[in-house]
Amino acid sequence: LITPGNLATGGAATIFDYTNQVVNVTPPGSNFPSAGTYNTLLRYRSKLFDVANADLLSDMPKKYIKSISDESMIVRRTFDAQTVSSDSISITLPENEQFESITDEAYTVTVLAGTNGTHPVGDQITLDTVTTSALGYTSFTSADRTTLQIENLTNITSVKVTATVSKNVTVRKTKSGNEMFVLKVTNTTANLDKQNYNLTYSNLYGTRIEDKELSLGLTDSYRLHAVYESNDDDDPVLPSVILVEPVFFANGTIVTGRTSKSRAKVVDFASGSLKLSLV
Repeated sequence: LITPGNLATGGAATIFDYTNQVVNVTPPGSNFPSAGTYNTLLRYRSKLFDVANADLLSDMPKKYIKSISDESMIVRRTFDAQTVSSDSISITLPENEQFESITDEAYTVTVLAGTNGTHPVGDQITLDTVTTSALGYTSFTSADRTTLQIENLTNITSVKVTATVSKNVTVRKTKSGNEMFVLKVTNTTANLDKQNYNLTYSNLYGTRIEDKELSLGLTDSYRLHAVYESNDDDDPVLPSVILVEPVFFANGTIVTGRTSKSRAKVVDFASGSLKLSLV
């Protein structure tokens, strides 16, 4: 059953009245369903398109890049729970950042608290850049557009502002490569008082020997060189040699056999025993 009752005055807690098996709707000015029994109900859901292009990482035009000259970008930033003081708020950006031009597409202001009858909680305020006495009059108080002022917020105590910000200089994130390391998986899904094979119980997927996928615990990596599995109670044994001279080898160093000319990379070097582990 459908009843064109007004959700704004009654039954606003739910669209579907389970007790009376009735779907409540708020009729518009026209083209609303008539009260009656229906055997089909079409429900519309919002959907975000092009989510595949919403990554925070973007591919560079070339595989290897030495340096970047222009590191500016435009981002969306939310300033939540801005307290209204004297019917206005002011937001100032840090150095090397500035607000974009004031448009409805670049800014949204949502009421979080207040008693304004025209703009209740949850309503969005339309920004005005012309009439200084209008509610939501918005302007920049500095020539470099670093401070945004929204005024005439009568009977509104808190708002959330989402703004478009231009970052002229971004902070670089320096990555330091960690060449070659050994990850030993010693966790299990079995929660026993006495574990077999010196394993340890864990509830984290990707860290246990039974998991189909194993996590390296890294943000990114270049290459997985080898996987070794033990067939008894002992740890897997990596290929290794014992040096006869105390020479230091850093992880990632490539060593070449004198006779076989085989090449391998150093994954671990025990200076005390001069044991050199290779893959």
